[in-house]
Amino acid sequence: FNRLKSRHDEKKINALKKQISEVSQHNIISNNEENIDFYLYSQLNKFSSSKERILDNLNIAGNSSNDLIEYVPDLPSLKKVLNDNEAFVSITFGYGQIFRLCVTKDNVNLSHSPIGDITKLSNDFRILKASLSAGHPPNLTLDKQFPVKSSNDLYNLFFTDSGSCIKGKDHIIWSPHDFILDIPLSALLQNIPTKIENGWDLAHADWLGKSYSFTYATSSVSFIASRKMRRQISKQLSFVGFGDPVLSGTTIQGDIRRSVSVPTVYNEPNRILYELYELPETSYELTKQADILGDSSILYLQDNATERNIRREILSRYNIVSFATHGLVQGEISGINESALALSPTITDNSLYDGILTSSEISNLNFASDLTILSACNTATTNIELFNSDLHSLSTAFSHAGSPTTVASLWSIDSKTSESILVDLINYYNLNNDRYISGALHNAIIKHFDTLPNDAYAHPRFWAAFRVF
Repeated sequence: FNRLKSRHDEKKINALKKQISEVSQHNIISNNEENIDFYLYSQLNKFSSSKERILDNLNIAGNSSNDLIEYVPDLPSLKKVLNDNEAFVSITFGYGQIFRLCVTKDNVNLSHSPIGDITKLSNDFRILKASLSAGHPPNLTLDKQFPVKSSNDLYNLFFTDSGSCIKGKDHIIWSPHDFILDIPLSALLQNIPTKIENGWDLAHADWLGKSYSFTYATSSVSFIASRKMRRQISKQLSFVGFGDPVLSGTTIQGDIRRSVSVPTVYNEPNRILYELYELPETSYELTKQADILGDSSILYLQDNATERNIRREILSRYNIVSFATHGLVQGEISGINESALALSPTITDNSLYDGILTSSEISNLNFASDLTILSACNTATTNIELFNSDLHSLSTAFSHAGSPTTVASLWSIDSKTSESILVDLINYYNLNNDRYISGALHNAIIKHFDTLPNDAYAHPRFWAAFRVF
């Protein structure tokens, strides 16, 4: 169904591309073709997201158009797939107002209020995201600093009027306007923490991520489809992992691995692997994950972490598929035209085996895993907004291939912390009979706070990067 649906969607997207292109010819004045291409691509993404959200909102409001009913679920369908402990929260903006929709299994709450100072709101977004992308090592002085006022103001804006709806719940399905989709909810503060010398007591702060687990959904449509898909999955083997790719040296054919090139949006070859370094620590990370899940786990590491082995494997047999490698971000690595994962190249001039596993290639694989873990190191950018967009692209590709849920990191974090949280996630996931993935991540974060090496690690840049798509 998802493959047929994706083909249908591709036709609609191509039609939207044509419309945007026609409009752009009249409204864009530029001699730079690269800028025009990037503009069209950006507008396409925004237009597609807006269109999907508009259809959702029309349906919730009671639109009875037959054309909409075919593709958009009704409100009872959404309530039916929710569990008693869950709330589906959607937020959008318009006419100077913020609109909040909160749906639970037995309740619907719709509220709105003025946004207020839009400049302050934009600054709150910018400051919060900047604080999470700092790259310095853990530091007891620097990591006491955090924009607590901005974080708390965003919490109040998003959730104050939804308080009665989410009260008594512990899992929020978050489906906001794409303008705020890259805001990590876990890093929002429900109250201002205690002021201490040189900063804030973040170790004992009232983080939203301590009270709730979160699943990020682009729309109610994708959420319902994901829920139905999970219930149909037949679990056979436990775990397969791919990681620690070999990016240097030569292939069996004698080709230099770093000579792999891919076409870019400008139709010029790009030797993409020259920009990447190897990740030996990911072998250890995947081995620890596999050890938890037992003898039926299989690992493809180093020379075996190839596209060939991914295609040879019967991925539908596995409960969990895990990738620990580089995530390649479009728009940041020399103009590549879609997001991808880096693997070991085996044939440098063949796109099926060149080690660049793109989103479109992923969508044509046959997954039936309950969970895909993407521990992808994003080496090219600290732009959270851009990387978030690509993570959604990858998670959508995995969904089209048959895997309904993806856990991924929104920014690069300390490798030991990343390893610890992901290993604990799998451990909690394995112990939980109903495979409550968001809850497993939440428990792993709580354990992180219970076992902090020191208070510097309480800063959300170390633990709030992970999210469930």
